[in-house]
Amino acid sequence: MSGELPPTERRGKLRRFYWRDVFWLLLAVGLTWAWLHEHVRVRRHTAAIQATKQYVDVLPLKTAQEELRLAEAEFAQQQILRLTVDFGRQEYRRAEFQRNAAKIELQKAQVNAELGSSK
Repeated sequence: MSGELPPTERRGKLRRFYWRDVFWLLLAVGLTWAWLHEHVRVRRHTAAIQATKQYVDVLPLKTAQEELRLAEAEFAQQQILRLTVDFGRQEYRRAEFQRNAAKIELQKAQVNAELGSSK
């Protein structure tokens, strides 16, 4: 027991904090806070993405099929009118564009239906 303080004197001594100790404590608290802050931000972002997925404007399959059927009927009518009556090409182009847009929407709805059923 060379150089040790008696038990009564050891209890009364407080540990001294150096700048190095304060730095390490500050570093540990800062890293912990940053990690927790990022974790909460990622969770909120994920929750927001999942919430917006519910409100995405996805065209149901049956509605897309009906719109395509309607667009094809209108396009067929425009083709008949184009053959019998001389009228502007704009109406024909508009009907053709609507038909193509309806086809694309139907394809999107079919893909969404396939992805939804595979979950």
